[in-house]
Amino acid sequence: MRLIIVTHYAGQTSWWLNGENHRVVAWAGRTFDSVTEARRAADDFKRCSTTAEFEVYDTAHGSWRWRAWHAQQQVAVSANGFTTKQNARRAAESVRTNICASSGP
Repeated sequence: MRLIIVTHYAGQTSWWLNGENHRVVAWAGRTFDSVTEARRAADDFKRCSTTAEFEVYDTAHGSWRWRAWHAQQQVAVSANGFTTKQNARRAAESVRTNICASSGP
């Protein structure tokens, strides 16, 4: 896995977590005012992922997603919806287990 920081053409900056297949599997769920803030948030998520609370939920569109919370603040969300709750749970566990060893940002 690899964490990247990107600033879009509109000046919005955030972090994304790419899987081994280079597809986005998670992101911060929000934008930041600077690259420094986005980098700090990505580093914080790497450090707190083992103690973060991962929640799997059903969306209004009939798919399942996950989000991670730490200290009552949302710190990451799934990049994609899943067809089953089990698949969303598996994806959340994969992020929790593997982000600590991810490269970047």
